[in-house]
Amino acid sequence: MATIVINPQYEYNNPHDNKHLEYAFKMTRQSGHLKLGLTHRMTGITTVNIMTRQHRGFTLLELLLVILIISLLIGFVAPKIAGKAEETRRVSALRQISALETALREYNIKYGTFPTTEQGLKALVQKPESEPVPKNWKRLLSKKTLPKDPWGRDYQYRYPGEKEDFDVFSFGKNKDSDDDDIGNWDTSKASTQDEEKK
Repeated sequence: MATIVINPQYEYNNPHDNKHLEYAFKMTRQSGHLKLGLTHRMTGITTVNIMTRQHRGFTLLELLLVILIISLLIGFVAPKIAGKAEETRRVSALRQISALETALREYNIKYGTFPTTEQGLKALVQKPESEPVPKNWKRLLSKKTLPKDPWGRDYQYRYPGEKEDFDVFSFGKNKDSDDDDIGNWDTSKASTQDEEKK
C-alpha cells in the first residue's frame, strides 16, 4: 500500500460562533486502486471521495485531479486566512490608537492644550519647536519613536478634529480610500457600546 497525505490545515476562531475549520486531503493507493478524499476533520464528512479504476501507477489524469482538488482547497481556505489577518491588523491599530489617544489627553492635562496639527504626534516623543511650546516638557510615550500602523505607515493626527475633539487615525489597508480608515472615533464607539451593555 502506498499513501500520500497532503494536509493543509486552517483553523479559524470566530468569537461569535466558535466554529473550527480543518480539512485533510488524502490520496491512497491500495490493491491497484487510487482513492482520493477531502475530509472535514471535526465532522468526519468526506466531501470528495473518488475511487479510480484498477491500475499499476498514477496516471496523468489522476495527478491533474489531485492538483485540481488542492487548488479548490486553497481557494476555499486562503480568503479566510487573509480575512483573519486583516482583522488582526485592525485590532492592533485600534489598540495603538487608544494608547496614543491616552497620551494626548495626558498632554492636554499637563500643558493645557493638545498639540497642534503642525506639531503632530511627534510632540509626544520630542519637545515641540513651534508655538505653543510647553514648559517642563516630558516624553509621554515609553519609546523614543512613534509606532507605525500595522501597514507600515505613520499614524495621522489633526487638531481640532473632524470627528472628535482631536483625530488620531490610520489610513488602513487602502491609503487612497477613506472607507477603511481606523481612528479614535472607532474606539469611542466601542467604549459607548460597552457602557450601554453594562
